[in-house]
Amino acid sequence: MKIGILFVGNPNAKNGASKVVKEIYENFIINSKIKVVNLYSSNIGSITTHRKNKNLKRNFEIKKLLEKNYLFNIISIYLQYFRNGRKAVKNYLLNSKKDEDVLLFHDIFSIFYYYKFVKKAKKSVLVIHSNGDTWKMLLTYFPKVKNTLFEKYLRKIEKQILLRVEKIIFVSDASKSLFLKLYPFIDPQKVKVIHNGIEDKSNYKIVKNKENYNLICVATINERKGQDIIVSAYENLEESLKSRLTITFAGDGPGREKLENAVRKKELKKITFLGSIDNVGEQLRKNDIYILMSYDEGLPIAIIEALREGLPIISTNVGGIPELVKDRCNGFLLSPNKNELKVLFKDILSGKFNIEELSENSRKLFEKKYITEKMIERYIYELNG
Repeated sequence: MKIGILFVGNPNAKNGASKVVKEIYENFIINSKIKVVNLYSSNIGSITTHRKNKNLKRNFEIKKLLEKNYLFNIISIYLQYFRNGRKAVKNYLLNSKKDEDVLLFHDIFSIFYYYKFVKKAKKSVLVIHSNGDTWKMLLTYFPKVKNTLFEKYLRKIEKQILLRVEKIIFVSDASKSLFLKLYPFIDPQKVKVIHNGIEDKSNYKIVKNKENYNLICVATINERKGQDIIVSAYENLEESLKSRLTITFAGDGPGREKLENAVRKKELKKITFLGSIDNVGEQLRKNDIYILMSYDEGLPIAIIEALREGLPIISTNVGGIPELVKDRCNGFLLSPNKNELKVLFKDILSGKFNIEELSENSRKLFEKKYITEKMIERYIYELNG
């Protein structure tokens, strides 16, 4: 089987979708059932190198400016998504031998341009890395286009693509379920689920029960990821409890500067910011509990990385997270609410839960469902079908 993968983003970026695309590509290369696999993205260079963006802060400031009104929202969506989707397809048209058996798309923008430029399309499979509402995340980042003619345009092209594509793959059962409710015109038989998986390269540890705990959140720092909830819950603890918790935020994002300034102003000295990191596994192993208080998710790779390291998880009951976190089994599921989180912090520090057992269960769940090999098996099966 010959496969082409098209992706609007940079496969070397540190977000979840990019990590999954790169994992699939690298494992397809070494799989005996696949003769040829090529990856076409918006950045034509090698996928094995990733340049750090030294102007990250300036870029976030520009993005905030572009999000302030309707026209700027449209410009920003074009520059970040439509233009890069077009580049990915142009890269494919210029470099592919056009002999693939199937094309695997990981975003709507690249498949939109593929159908626009290619009259006789090959078998196409679309992977949607969202909670099941295909545009929700985009409209959260660009709220000025909600309920406008531009949103109607997005919905129009979305419907055309969803009806035309041979298969649609989601990364969680919850995402598939929501999608079928929101899009009843789509044949359920062509909608599938393949859970994300990552390579098991961990020197994991089992977290022991203790008096003090170190928590870490590895995620882009923005409103959707809920880091402000973590800070608020911690801030409202009694001083004697604050001294027994440390919280580390790893990652950059448009909300980092504001959150870091607030932490500094409130003198919350046990909260630290690492910025963007390459050694995710190493940083996770330095901590005891992973925490992510998102308002919306698909199936977060960051939580799967924490499961691999045997960390108990604190997270929210949204999207596909309940498929990764079984409440009181390998972690805790809450609403994205600071008061609920504050109570949980107190309960953990009181010794109410067996943290060591939660840690063991996290590692077991990872081994059972979220290793790369299981994900690749499912992709090969669906692409062959």
